[in-house]
Amino acid sequence: MAVLTIGDKSVTVGDEFLKLSPDQQNATVEEIASSIGAKAPAPAEPPAAPVTLNNVARSAATGVPILGGALNKLDAATNAALAPLLNRFFDEKDQLPEETFRERYAHSLRDQDGADKKFGAEHPVVDTAAQLAGGLASMAPAVTMAPKAFGVTGTLRQMATNGAISGAALSGADAAVRGEDIAPAAGVGGIIGGAAGPVGKGVGKVVAAVADRFNPAVVTPRNVVNVGGVDVPLSQSQITQNPALSAEEQVLLRGGRGEPAQQRAQSFKELQDERVGQASDQIAAGLDLTGAAARATPQEAAERIAAELIAQEQAQQAAAAGVHAGPMSPAQQGADMARSLAPDGQSRAASPIDAGEVLSERMAAARDAAKADYRGKYAAVDAAPGEFAPGSAGGFGNDVQQGLRSAAVSLDQTNTPKSLNALRVIDEHLNGVAPGQPRDLPGVSPTHAQDVADIRAKFGDNVATAYDRQKTAVAPAAPAPAAPKAQSLLEFIASKGGLGPDAELAAIGGEGHTVNVEGVGRRKLVRQGGWPLDYAREAAEEAGYLSGNHNGTSTVSDLLDAIDAEMRGQKRYPAGFEGHIGKREAVARSEREQHEFDAHMRGLEDDLNAAGHGELGGEVRQRAVKLMSERGMGADDAVEHAFHQLEQEDAARAAMRPADFPGDRAPAAAAPQEAGSGFTMRDVEQVRKQISTLYGDARRAMLGGGSGSDLHALEHIRDQFDARVEKMLAEGKFSGDGPAVLKMQQEARAAFADYKAKFAKRGPGDTIGAAVEKILGKFSDTRATPDEVAKLAYGSASSPGGQMPVQIAQRIESIFGRNSAEFGAYKQGLFAHLRAGEPEVAAERIRTFLDGKGRLLAQTVLSPAERASLGRYADRLAGLAPKPAEPGAVAAVLRRYSGADGGPPASANKIINDLMGATGKGNGVNAPLIASALKQRLSPEGWTSLRQGVWEKLTNAGEGKIQYEAQALSQRLHEFLNGSGSQLAGVLYTDQERALMKQLAAVYKQMIPVKGTTNPSGTAPMLARIANGARSSLLPLLGFNAGGLPGAAVALGVDKGLGKLANANQARKATELFFGEQPRRAVDPRFARGAGLLSQGSLPAINHGRSR
Repeated sequence: MAVLTIGDKSVTVGDEFLKLSPDQQNATVEEIASSIGAKAPAPAEPPAAPVTLNNVARSAATGVPILGGALNKLDAATNAALAPLLNRFFDEKDQLPEETFRERYAHSLRDQDGADKKFGAEHPVVDTAAQLAGGLASMAPAVTMAPKAFGVTGTLRQMATNGAISGAALSGADAAVRGEDIAPAAGVGGIIGGAAGPVGKGVGKVVAAVADRFNPAVVTPRNVVNVGGVDVPLSQSQITQNPALSAEEQVLLRGGRGEPAQQRAQSFKELQDERVGQASDQIAAGLDLTGAAARATPQEAAERIAAELIAQEQAQQAAAAGVHAGPMSPAQQGADMARSLAPDGQSRAASPIDAGEVLSERMAAARDAAKADYRGKYAAVDAAPGEFAPGSAGGFGNDVQQGLRSAAVSLDQTNTPKSLNALRVIDEHLNGVAPGQPRDLPGVSPTHAQDVADIRAKFGDNVATAYDRQKTAVAPAAPAPAAPKAQSLLEFIASKGGLGPDAELAAIGGEGHTVNVEGVGRRKLVRQGGWPLDYAREAAEEAGYLSGNHNGTSTVSDLLDAIDAEMRGQKRYPAGFEGHIGKREAVARSEREQHEFDAHMRGLEDDLNAAGHGELGGEVRQRAVKLMSERGMGADDAVEHAFHQLEQEDAARAAMRPADFPGDRAPAAAAPQEAGSGFTMRDVEQVRKQISTLYGDARRAMLGGGSGSDLHALEHIRDQFDARVEKMLAEGKFSGDGPAVLKMQQEARAAFADYKAKFAKRGPGDTIGAAVEKILGKFSDTRATPDEVAKLAYGSASSPGGQMPVQIAQRIESIFGRNSAEFGAYKQGLFAHLRAGEPEVAAERIRTFLDGKGRLLAQTVLSPAERASLGRYADRLAGLAPKPAEPGAVAAVLRRYSGADGGPPASANKIINDLMGATGKGNGVNAPLIASALKQRLSPEGWTSLRQGVWEKLTNAGEGKIQYEAQALSQRLHEFLNGSGSQLAGVLYTDQERALMKQLAAVYKQMIPVKGTTNPSGTAPMLARIANGARSSLLPLLGFNAGGLPGAAVALGVDKGLGKLANANQARKATELFFGEQPRRAVDPRFARGAGLLSQGSLPAINHGRSR
């Protein structure tokens, strides 16, 4: 049978219907339809419009909260406003033909809403999705910027409250804009907004729990103690020492709470054992400061100790065997070291005597070279061409005095006699040869001084001087100033304090001789505290009384000869005063000398007559004879010069007006004198030498307890003198090359000062200068012997060093230089001085030299490398001496270790047992003393090995043995650090190292289970396992009784589930007991933020859907 669908009804027809023709079938269908009242099928709906970007964008814009509801109205208002202008551009069906704005607005709004409804009806899914996307996109920035205000952060209460408020406000405002009911929309928004945050947070927690289940976080110990930079974990019972917790931990470790819990407990124990082992290894590695060796076993440490002690014994035996021969012998080492002390590697002084001889010769040669140098430079100054013009030194003494006054230096006869004497020397030797100011003389016009000044300004110095002498010649003769009084040699010595007692002086009768010193009286020539002969000879030579024949210098023999001669009547005067005579001599010789002078003058007149000048006038003749006598001129030159002078004087008289010079025409009583002569740099230097001599006298007087005023004034006089000479040179008053001569003079003075500083005694307190003079002897016949030089240069033979050798070494260095052959010879002599004698004596002498009395000399002479080398050489020498066996039990033990007692070397176990004792806790007999001795004998590496071996012995049972547990380790460490082994620990380890060891011992003690909780029999874990097994058997049995096999299967499944839950719970408890409470996985805030954003962004879509 067939079923026909006619309209909206179904009709069953017989097979006959199928046999009808098509037209008949159509007619039959129509009859059936009319008879049953079937309606015609509804026309097919038109196809939906396609989805366009415009429609999707409109839907997304509509989904924006608040603003989305106003978009259609804004579009309608815009279209209504522009329609009159734009209608002609659209089809009639798309135009807004209404007359008023309101009508056009209503028309356009209907079109906008109609288009949105039509798209929503045709494509509900796309429309809803677009609205949600628009709402979420628009709300995302706001929710991100103010998450708390929208209820996506904070507590649950805050999230619910803020979410409800923001949801209600946002939904109500959106409904108001869309023209819908505000209350229902606000209610829906408040419910959704308030629930979104807590729901999202709950979802996050569920997700975190699921993640923890399938991807659990790594368990980390929460309770740790740091030992040597390693974090060692501790369980709850180890921290609190709670018996119940400790008992539960033991049950967990033995599997009484299931396999997962046991695995967790065991993992903690393994981690704890690993970390505590790392801490122990870290302490062992820290015992080697170099980081080269991480650890050493007790066996290795003992073998290292024995090897080093045996090597030391063998080295001592080898050294003793090679004392006198071989390339490595101390003798060869000493020879090599001696050569290394010289800059060129040459050996110049094999002994202190050789060094003394070399130094004496080289220093004498250096002294003579220095003396020749400064004398040559002074000679060059003297020979330099040129002289100061007459009158250049006018007012010299006044200028010096003026300079003293400007420096506030006052002079008087009491405090500054030598300074006044210096001024007198300047005035006599320089001012005396220059035209000074005209003198006020009786019988001379009071305007005479002005007349002379005017003549000098117009005609020059020569004419002015001649005029002055012409005028003053007619005046009554004034008393002539006393000529400078020169002292004889003995007067000079007596005025300086005399000579000290000496056998040489006694031999020539000097001790009882007295000398008359002018202005002072008679003084003994020889008295206590007087000058030594060497010093007196030097002072006499400097003052000009002696001149040398021995390498350019005088000798003590020359001084004694001069003293002896003067004592017998042959007075010795300084150079330049050889013709000086005293008052007695002058009386005795006046008549004879006058007769000789008259004969001399008559001889000059005869020479003048013989030259054809016998007819000369009296004035010209007298002037010419004077010139021949004073200047040594020949007859012709003297006559010509006399005429020239007289012509100049006549011209000067003719040029002056009588009114200008009252009395000018007075006849001259004598021929005028010519101007003062010039002087050279030699004259200047002679004056300066006398000033220097006076300066030395003043200095010695001050050192002897006198006033320092004279010395201070003489320093200023010398400075003023030098400044005036430089000024004359700068002003061009020297006819030669003034700057060059001045430089030569300064170089000569510097050379002389250098000579004095290096080779001369500078005063009574100059001990080093006296020593140098003693070494040199001043001359070859008084030079110190090489043995005496060695004593001065190095000190005593038994204990070299001291202040004098240091100063001698510094003086040698200043003379020759540190890298000179002479200084090298000095060091070689010092080394020979130190190494003399038996090896052990030399070694002790060298040590005393380096660290005791000679330390300053060693630092002055030797470089750090040379001192270190010398110290090693001393150690080498000290090792050569046969040493008796060191007494004491400890020394015997060390000899036993190395086999030095004649037996075989000790075994490693013997060495370790001696230190650690039978218990291995550091209580061996004499262990601290043995360790202290080993510390002195072992190398740094050997000592480190010993320290590490002892630590290994304490903490490691050894290979193949059962390792120590926490209790045994704690007891061993505490006994070693605080009990019987504490003294050994104090020797082997520092305070910081022992503190780390004590910290580790404390950790071991905490690791010991609380007393009474270990249950060695394992009863508790066994009962727990029995109970779990009973449950696993009982539940399937009950299920079988209740439901047969299906019941048993269900009960078995329930048992498995309960077992897993119980195991998981016990594993969690095990984690908390051993590792501490673990931090839970943090809830991802993105869930709460996403839920809040979804709720807030979907509100416009919800409101829009409700309005359809």
